[in-house]
Amino acid sequence: MDKINKILAILAITALTTAAAAARVAVIVDTGETTAENCYEVDEGQNMGFLCSKSSYECSDFGWGQFVTSINGFDCTYTSENPHWWALFKDGETSMVGISDIPAEDKTLIGWKCGSGEAPSSQSTFCDICECEGGKGRPAPILKDLKVKMTSEQPSPNETFTIRLSDNQTDDGVHGATIEVFDSLVGVNPPILSMESDVNGTANITIEKAGQYTLQVSGVDYPHHYLDFNVTATTTTTSTTTSTTSTTSTTSTTIKLPEHFIDKIITTTTTTEEPMQPQMVGDAVKPQPQTEEGFWQWLASLLRLN
Repeated sequence: MDKINKILAILAITALTTAAAAARVAVIVDTGETTAENCYEVDEGQNMGFLCSKSSYECSDFGWGQFVTSINGFDCTYTSENPHWWALFKDGETSMVGISDIPAEDKTLIGWKCGSGEAPSSQSTFCDICECEGGKGRPAPILKDLKVKMTSEQPSPNETFTIRLSDNQTDDGVHGATIEVFDSLVGVNPPILSMESDVNGTANITIEKAGQYTLQVSGVDYPHHYLDFNVTATTTTTSTTTSTTSTTSTTSTTIKLPEHFIDKIITTTTTTEEPMQPQMVGDAVKPQPQTEEGFWQWLASLLRLN
């Protein structure tokens, strides 16, 4: 009998422990157009990735955890044409891990916002969404506005440039903010650079290769801030112009002819030959001059031949 009582006592304690381990989680979904609020009851410490098992959630698994793409039928997948995504918040602060890496705790407030890293616009607390007994849940803190400025908008490879993080209202530097540089979609691959801002809110960054990068900045009391920038290789083109001057020389050459050659050209001897009349040479008629003197000579020669 004593053994049975002990067993029943153990079972009762186990049931009480299990009941006490239940956790309620409030979830806010802000699409930028509409806002939905839900309360879930799960086991304490359960992976919050259980939301991906809900019909209202669509998730993708890239091997290191769940990545939410659609909630309540609203697709917020990042593309170059639509650079928006589901930003995740826990208790009003930007979550540094994915939904599948958040353990469920009682009175936890989860927030989703489709945008560029902004927090949900709803100011509802945990107790506004899930009924509370004896008090309110943890309210979401009011996040401040962060300003990010780069000293070079399009740095070159291996060029060191500085970014400054400051409060948009006071312009005071934000110390200890986390700065990460991604060469692909944020959250898909790990950052290629990670650092923290100094006491002045500044940090120096050097990137070796040309390409498109995304800067993610997050600080205490500040939402995630994203900035896309390009690292552009500078190409120096040297143009050499060769000027060729063409000089045309006109050379006047004077040829001096010998005097005797000149005289020969200038002095022209004209020899007039008298027309010859035919003259018999044997059986041939030899031409003879067509003058009167030539005629008689021709006649005399003709008589002599006869």
